Amino acid sequence: MRIEDRTVGFGDLTDIPVRIYWPPIEHQTDLPIVAFYHGGGWAIGDLDSYDATARIHAIAAEAIGACPELRGIWVTIHPGL
Repeated sequence: MRIEDRTVGFGDLTDIPVRIYWPPIEHQTDLPIVAFYHGGGWAIGDLDSYDATARIHAIAAEAIGACPELRGIWVTIHPGL
């Protein structure tokens, strides 16, 4: 399985981490994409704590998995944290 850590932007945010999972299959073109938004109520959890679950989704779906990092609620309320 190939895994890539990248950053993407949206509006004023330019540094949103996203992890891309490529399934371990022979045919790597024209694959569907599965977006996986990890749990944690926007308060806990990160890309590493949900890594195994995101890998399973990409493998089972035979699709490229994309998992963005969700900022905790306290970071949204208190950006200096």
